[in-house]
Amino acid sequence: MKFFTTFATGLTFIASVTAAPTLSPEDVELVPKSDVNELQARAGCPSVEDIQAWLRQNTQIGEKTVFYTGTAGNRDAQNYANAIGGHFWGNIYSTGQQLDWLGECGPGPEQDKLIPRMAAAMAKEARGETFVMINKGDSVRSASIWMTAEYPNLKGRVKVTAVNPRNHNDKKEWAPGTSWKRYLGLDYIFAWE
Repeated sequence: MKFFTTFATGLTFIASVTAAPTLSPEDVELVPKSDVNELQARAGCPSVEDIQAWLRQNTQIGEKTVFYTGTAGNRDAQNYANAIGGHFWGNIYSTGQQLDWLGECGPGPEQDKLIPRMAAAMAKEARGETFVMINKGDSVRSASIWMTAEYPNLKGRVKVTAVNPRNHNDKKEWAPGTSWKRYLGLDYIFAWE
């Protein structure tokens, strides 16, 4: 009896597999991988304008926006923003929102464009005086997010003030080429060149 049940089950399985529709290579249209990435990007990766709209709807960005570059970091921007009642990356964009947008971008090169787009949108929404945290002695790389996405969207529109993260009283209006004397480890000897 077991043989008959096993034999009948096997025949049923073979009949269902052979009756299933099959596709020939002519029936399948292959999409190049680069086109798939582009379709994914168009489907959901936010543009600078999309991010700006999100910022206007979900944040208080505007006056006293604090950026950072060089060896200064998000913590430096946070400390200064907290001291002046301003805004910085970490209180404008939550980690969850960044991860949501990364997911919308899909895998591939479109994800690499998200952070510069977020930076550009943040700069475009900044109003009034803005600040950039720069350690004394740092040189600003021309390929940095600050120089490629943030500063170009601030230039000529808002006042940009450089602030030394080690001494918040050490400030100077900033433009490309602005230099500081090297930091020598003693906060009271900072001087502008």
